[in-house]
Amino acid sequence: MAMRAQTLETQLIDTDGTLATAGGQASCFTVLFNRIMVTKATEFIVIEHLGSSPLKHRTNAVTGDDLTRVFDGFVQVKINTTEYFLYPDGSRTPGIPNIAAPYPISVSYQPVFILYPDVYVLPGQNWDILFNLGATDNLIHADNEYVYVFIKYTLYDGTDAVIANKLLEMGITVRPQNIDWYKRKLIEKSGGP
Repeated sequence: MAMRAQTLETQLIDTDGTLATAGGQASCFTVLFNRIMVTKATEFIVIEHLGSSPLKHRTNAVTGDDLTRVFDGFVQVKINTTEYFLYPDGSRTPGIPNIAAPYPISVSYQPVFILYPDVYVLPGQNWDILFNLGATDNLIHADNEYVYVFIKYTLYDGTDAVIANKLLEMGITVRPQNIDWYKRKLIEKSGGP
């Protein structure tokens, strides 16, 4: 499998106190896979979209009533030790606000943030998607309270990863159609069909 688009949806629940404090942070890959992701020497990843719940979902355990409400949350991409989204002065930011990049998108919540250009994770890099909790009144208190984090990315493997690196060196956006274009150019250059 040389090229595959993947989506990841994780439900962050406060079972171990991870998000129980204001300003708390949770690693989506640690929640899902119990580890931070590492790209192999033959992999190249393009992160194309991300978002998180603009609402904190909660139900009353006794009555089953929906107690969902708006809250502050932020999604951050971390590559090696560097967090991707920063303030203009270069200082640390919690990430993209959930109301700017909502998931799921609804009539009430439309995205105003588009991830452009895409984020590239090069071979051999550690990477993670972090969720940062906002202010004190937004604490997640119980197992019946949760938020969603979403990421869409394309994993290029093997020869496609080599071509992706070459496109990056050439200043060409890494997309499936550009990978196919480069392959066609190589075949034409070698005198193939």
